[in-house]
Amino acid sequence: MDDNIAWKAVLGAALFSLFILGLVYILIAPKESPYFTQEKLEKIAEFKNARVAGRKEGKKSWEFLVGSGWTAPNKDINHLKSLKDGTIYSDGKATLVNLSAPAGKAYQSSQIIELSGRVKTRLDLGRLGNKQNPSRWARLSCDNLIFFPKEKRSELSGKVELYQKDKSLFADRININHENKVADLSGNILVKRRDGTITTNVLTYFSQEESLRATVPLTVKITKGVYTQVQANAGNFYSDINKELTLNGSVEAIQAKKIAIAKEGIYSQARQELLLKGDVKAIFTRAKAMIDENLAEKLHNSETKDSLKKKTVLTADELLFSLRSSDARANGNVFVSQSGKEAKADQADYNDKEDILTLSGNVAIKEKEKWVKAKQVVVSIRHETFTASGSVEAEFRL
Repeated sequence: MDDNIAWKAVLGAALFSLFILGLVYILIAPKESPYFTQEKLEKIAEFKNARVAGRKEGKKSWEFLVGSGWTAPNKDINHLKSLKDGTIYSDGKATLVNLSAPAGKAYQSSQIIELSGRVKTRLDLGRLGNKQNPSRWARLSCDNLIFFPKEKRSELSGKVELYQKDKSLFADRININHENKVADLSGNILVKRRDGTITTNVLTYFSQEESLRATVPLTVKITKGVYTQVQANAGNFYSDINKELTLNGSVEAIQAKKIAIAKEGIYSQARQELLLKGDVKAIFTRAKAMIDENLAEKLHNSETKDSLKKKTVLTADELLFSLRSSDARANGNVFVSQSGKEAKADQADYNDKEDILTLSGNVAIKEKEKWVKAKQVVVSIRHETFTASGSVEAEFRL
């Protein structure tokens, strides 16, 4: 009997001790073990300060130096951090260099690589782009970059910024075809050049020609020289701003005290001039404040001719705007009307300072119902008068 009591006492004490130990462990043990975090459970391998690379058909498609990284259990995804000194290749040639990003993912099966954070790189923009010719490389940054080795293309998105020499470019997204060396830009595109800006929503860059083409409406604001604004349905220009910028479809130009519309436009920064061609119509006013974009709409609409009777209106085959001054020259089938007065000639020169149009070459002025030949007709925009002189029945002013 005494032995049973003793064994029961020992067993009870042991159980009580285990209970106390368990309670103490529960109270002092960490809520989450640092050795069994979700991140660590998802890792099967870790690495630091390693060079990682992707290959396609035996050729290197990309490579990076990473600060740290780990491989997921499915062995397909490598999670990368602090990427730098990266390069993306196309057919063995570097197309993106000096690539860096805070984080990234590399997929072993597809060799696709995703970069996030503020991604920075240098992009080959021209045929001669190489590490020995850095002037052809442009600095580029964005929030996200995905490279698809199989398709040989990259997608860049989120505050895309590109800088090269004397110009910079901003967009929401850029898709680059590395094989064809073509880049499609979209969303809030702004091109800054030393002579002004170009804005549009869709733009394509052709690396071989180093040209950019807009197939949707664009606006060109020329700030070097006399401020001039031009709008059109489409346009084409080059990385080299000394080459001509061409505009097509419903071209509208505003400069100082004149506004004009035409089918085509050619802007030359080198010559500092804007040439408008094809069914040119222009309005000249006495003050800059009298110019507004509603006048362009009236010029387009033939039904509003009556509302332009009190304006000085010119039509011609071509109209050349000077960006050194606010002067202009019209050529071919020139016709000028103002408050019921009409004159025609082969050419007309506009002097902005004097507010006059001087018509020359096969000049004729309409007097009542007949056309009277003259050597020259001077149209005053400020005083709303026509003055004919030379080789006429009599010199007169209307």
